[in-house]
Amino acid sequence: MKQSEMLLLVPRKLKEIEKEYGIRILYAAESGSRAWGTNSPLSDFDVRFIYIRPREDYLRLEGMRDVLEFPISDGWDMCGWDLTKTLRLLHNSNSQIYEWFASPVVYIDDGFSKRFRPILDACFSIKTTVNHYLHQADLKGKKRRKTEMPKVKHYLYSLQHIAAAKWVLQHHAPVPISFRILIEYLPESIREYAEVLLKQKTTQTDAPFTTCISELEDWLLQERNRISGELESHPMETEKNWDLLNQFFLSELQR
Repeated sequence: MKQSEMLLLVPRKLKEIEKEYGIRILYAAESGSRAWGTNSPLSDFDVRFIYIRPREDYLRLEGMRDVLEFPISDGWDMCGWDLTKTLRLLHNSNSQIYEWFASPVVYIDDGFSKRFRPILDACFSIKTTVNHYLHQADLKGKKRRKTEMPKVKHYLYSLQHIAAAKWVLQHHAPVPISFRILIEYLPESIREYAEVLLKQKTTQTDAPFTTCISELEDWLLQERNRISGELESHPMETEKNWDLLNQFFLSELQR
């Protein structure tokens, strides 16, 4: 299915979800490879959304789930977080949330992103974000080392995560969701590998594999350790304030 079709179909589906579950969706965007620009022709559409419930639901003694998850169907992968869950995770500078709000493909936004921007800025943590991307790079490295024919995407994602960590340390800001932007922060020799791998990933439909690329493996490990060492000398950050998040939640509840 084409992105232009999804721009019409996803909002319709989300409206059905609103009606079925008695919620209001504040924001919905594309996540995953299609947001980063590393998708293959068969990549799923990863739709992520933030919703809020009626005031009475938050006063229920038995509580309610704060996630809506749906089975992957016809290439759609949809998941939503309640605003309470979103704000709790944002208190710890959850990187997924920053990625959603940097997505180039937005399906629903009633002005929420503009209201939310000061909260995102206030909760951003350089150390938490860099550690997140280093951890993600480590996970992809473990998957590659388990096989003689690693997946192309695991090299691409490691490069993406290392470049993202470099971006955060240099700019002290959330990462732009564009692999094309991030690879400009890689050395020329490594960038050449990235271009070849990206072409394989985005043009082939059969989940291409490659042989172990020793030069790339060496650089990824060395750069990962260099970034980790640089992060250790980064100044301590002040603890985030819950009051701002509580006030924001109450203001959204009153809308």
